[in-house]
Amino acid sequence: MPLLDAGADGGLPDAWVPPDASEPPGCDDLDPCTREAIVGGVCVSTAVRDGALCDDGDSCTLGDRCVAGRCRGGAPSTGGAGLVSVPVPAFRGRSVGIGGDDFLFFRPEGTGTAVVLAHGEGGRLDELDELQLPTPGISRAFSLGEKLVAYVAFHGGGLLEISGDELFARGTFDVGPVLSAHHFAMIEDRLFVCMSDPFGPSDLRVLDASAPDVLVDLGTVPIPDGCRALAASTDRRRAYLSTGTDTLVVTPDGLIERALGIASTSVHVSDGFVTLNTERRVQLLREADGVELARVDAPVVQIARHTRRGLEVMTHEAGMRVLSFYEIRAGAPVVISREVVGPVDPGTGLAVETTSVWASHEDALLDGMRLFRMRATPPFLEEIRDPRRFWPYWMRAAGTTLHLRDDHGAIAIDLSDPAAPRAVAGGEFLGTDGMTIEVPNDGEIGLYGARSWWPTRGRHRPGSLFTQSLSHANVIGRSFDAAERPTDHATHALPGGPTYVHATYRHVYAESLDASGAHLDVTRWRAEQLFAPEPLVAGLEQRVDAPPGDPIAQIARLHGDTATAFATTAAWGSADLHWVVLGGGERVVGPLHLDIEVEDLAVDGDRIVAMGWHADPASPGSALTIHDIVFVTVERRGDALVEVSRAGWATPATSRVSTYAPIQLLRFDGRVVYAQLPFGTPDEPRPSIVALLASDLSARVGYPMRDPLPLFSASETDMGLVFSGPAGVYVARPWCP
Repeated sequence: MPLLDAGADGGLPDAWVPPDASEPPGCDDLDPCTREAIVGGVCVSTAVRDGALCDDGDSCTLGDRCVAGRCRGGAPSTGGAGLVSVPVPAFRGRSVGIGGDDFLFFRPEGTGTAVVLAHGEGGRLDELDELQLPTPGISRAFSLGEKLVAYVAFHGGGLLEISGDELFARGTFDVGPVLSAHHFAMIEDRLFVCMSDPFGPSDLRVLDASAPDVLVDLGTVPIPDGCRALAASTDRRRAYLSTGTDTLVVTPDGLIERALGIASTSVHVSDGFVTLNTERRVQLLREADGVELARVDAPVVQIARHTRRGLEVMTHEAGMRVLSFYEIRAGAPVVISREVVGPVDPGTGLAVETTSVWASHEDALLDGMRLFRMRATPPFLEEIRDPRRFWPYWMRAAGTTLHLRDDHGAIAIDLSDPAAPRAVAGGEFLGTDGMTIEVPNDGEIGLYGARSWWPTRGRHRPGSLFTQSLSHANVIGRSFDAAERPTDHATHALPGGPTYVHATYRHVYAESLDASGAHLDVTRWRAEQLFAPEPLVAGLEQRVDAPPGDPIAQIARLHGDTATAFATTAAWGSADLHWVVLGGGERVVGPLHLDIEVEDLAVDGDRIVAMGWHADPASPGSALTIHDIVFVTVERRGDALVEVSRAGWATPATSRVSTYAPIQLLRFDGRVVYAQLPFGTPDEPRPSIVALLASDLSARVGYPMRDPLPLFSASETDMGLVFSGPAGVYVARPWCP
């Protein structure tokens, strides 16, 4: 059986060509330091090169490498357990262009927001200044010209000014818990704010911004038809307001001066031109007299504006968002450039909210998380791809490098100095919605899902994706080059409607639980198969039957390739634990009765760690709130399961089903189990990663987290353990008791 060699470009890995369906599929010794193939009807195992990355299963040995076809543990970890660093991307958060290749980034930080002023040079961003705001939850920002920026937060907003390379806060305003602010314009020294009310008409709020650091509320003007968009006139003495059915001209006092009689859902004003558009039409007017100079009709118009480059119109065409640039010649628009921005989101029809596309200065375009500068000549769009822009959720580790992934971006972070990680390659790209398998030339495989999967599509555990809520489980085989650019090689529909898809170091598993919980099907593939277009050939297909009348309720996340476990629930408030050898003739050991509801299981070899809680006797059935946490270590000894350790403690009343603050097991190496607990421990009652010694669960240490958001990945690197997800990236020295 031949092996495909990608060479040294880091693209397609050494991919196994699947055998003919008539050949036996069991040619795989499950060792990451060997590659197997059937040659002349015989299974042949070949050692990978010495020095290739591997994992010996012990978190306390760092720098594991293949030697003569076997994984050899590296040097022992030194120093006590603890966080080495909690790196964050320098330019994450909402952003807005303010002209001259300058950008503002609104980075959540603690209970407030850090506003970062940065300058773009080529594909790089350089920080100029930073301003700390006590305001959390800033969701949008708008460039108002004259180096003024308005921002929107949970129940209000504020005004910022940029002077040279410095940032200044000009004041804030409140809107209360019901209203929301969504458009701004600066007219003389008045800040106009479009307010929306889900229970009534929209208002135009007028604020006095003449003071250097305070905004004074001057009152509101009702807009019965709604305030869809807002723009200042060229001389900043009037404002144009789109209602959807008309376009209004408003004085600095907020009075309606006149109506243009032209329907619009968006308005843009620049250098004496007014651009109005609806969903199907764009009209360009001369500001001085209101004369129409040109119009563009299209099936779907997202937004339009006139700049020094000409008339710019973003439309939807054949599933793509296209930005067309027009020059007006003799009253007719002539296309001078058409540039694809990206695909239309099939769910919303947009990549981002329409109103935010032109929120930046006209020298920039922000499309979701992507940043573009606008050049003076075609092609006009030039993306700024600084890898420090944002870091995605899922992770794959390779030596001293972290590869952070999702279906919108790929970032490589160098951990050579773990106290000062730095992004070295990558940026945002437009990927494919679905599960993705990354099989590198070296190191563990990566399993990840699209960002839209969280938190609405079920629960994810590190190395595992919940797929039962999906109509089908498609897996994409994807590789990345040295610049973190992706290439998709093949797409496979996993058979059997799996409940979970797991990844170990070099293998992919699908665990399918039938609706009644009567049996569990486990299927295994060598991950390299996913890069070949031929049909998948399983190396393992195993069915495990639950005891009659005792349905399977929980399945273990696979931490190794030799065994799995599951818990059944014949009676409320308790569980029966079962251990299963993989590929061992459907051998099931158990049950062992536990007096807790089991929420999560981790198995490594003959050891199982179960996590759960005691049922609330005051609640009939399974309560949504828990009041304690319990860990139990179980060992298989011959044909029996034996409980060897147990520990637990009381917790604050905590939701057991929150995807924003999950209670989950992260990693288990047979000796130490790591869990994410939003309530922490009695010694440190805060969101934490908690490490517990499996042989004596009362022994534990905690790694404090900034917030309880989920962790999607847990990996061992040459520098220690790394956990990542929406909660952030945590680099930690392992606990080695």
